[in-house]
Amino acid sequence: MLVLVLTVGFLMVRCSDDDPKIVETEFYSVTGTVTYPNAEGTLVAASGAIVYLAESISQTTNYSWSAIADASGNYSITNLEAGDYFMFINYNNANQNLPGGRINGVNFDSGEGFLFTITDTDIQQNSALSSSGQAEAEAVNTTDAGSWSSDLSHSNVDFTFPYDAANANYTGRFNDFFIEVDFDPADLAGSSISASIDLLSVNTSSRGGRDSFFDAALDAWDYGCLQGTLGVSVDAVSLLPDELTRYATFESSSIEIYGDGYLATGNFTFNGTTNSETLFFKFVEGFTGTNRQGVPTQFSSFEGQLEFDALADYTIDSSHLGDETVTVDISYQVTTEL
Repeated sequence: MLVLVLTVGFLMVRCSDDDPKIVETEFYSVTGTVTYPNAEGTLVAASGAIVYLAESISQTTNYSWSAIADASGNYSITNLEAGDYFMFINYNNANQNLPGGRINGVNFDSGEGFLFTITDTDIQQNSALSSSGQAEAEAVNTTDAGSWSSDLSHSNVDFTFPYDAANANYTGRFNDFFIEVDFDPADLAGSSISASIDLLSVNTSSRGGRDSFFDAALDAWDYGCLQGTLGVSVDAVSLLPDELTRYATFESSSIEIYGDGYLATGNFTFNGTTNSETLFFKFVEGFTGTNRQGVPTQFSSFEGQLEFDALADYTIDSSHLGDETVTVDISYQVTTEL
């Protein structure tokens, strides 16, 4: 009996000494606004930016939380304990976030990311995203003095715009165009882009309907919808196209790093009107092969995109086009023998 009583007493003392104490964990949040520079250099909301967060004392790609910025560029990540954190933000202005040569929006990011510490209060972390440029871009010169050649037979100039109040997308290409570049990522001030498109060469696979063509039997042009949609003027007597409106041209005046590529600003002439427009482009390294003569050759390209308002800025008054934005996509292949 004595042993039993002592044992029970001992257990009662242990239970009393180990009475648990409840400690409440404090949780905090990090909120902020994400912005990026538009083509005019103004910081605007990065709607759709992806905010990545990791509990870490150094840069990492092993994230535990993420959030998507709303239409105003605002984000919030909650239920965070006190500690050290690393944040990285990526934004694609078309919300595509796709890799590859073809342009799917312009990518901006927070550079190397940033570290911060949560101690005993919520954190506000705003971020103005920046342009990182394109590390793999090479110097290319396709002018008479250059060592690169234009391969227009493997290049494309395509266009698209919402058709009949966004009922569908009107798409097509141009068969005849000229492009020339003198580009050096280490000397953007001395770089230039020149392009010219023959609008009569429009091709939407509707010959004589939407597309123009020269009718040899009649010794005359059939303009299709070309005059209304692309603004090519025709002489009332000769029925020949006006050379001033037959061609759309672009001549760059400056080139600068923008997002994950470059932004060329220059004079764009269309329908006899000249305005300043911006052309975003990237260099695509391509591949090494042999040309038709069996010579080792580097096949590379430039991918570019230009957008403009045909009605407001170039007085193209078309019931099909309306006040929609026209997007021109350019794939320009260049080659150099090795």
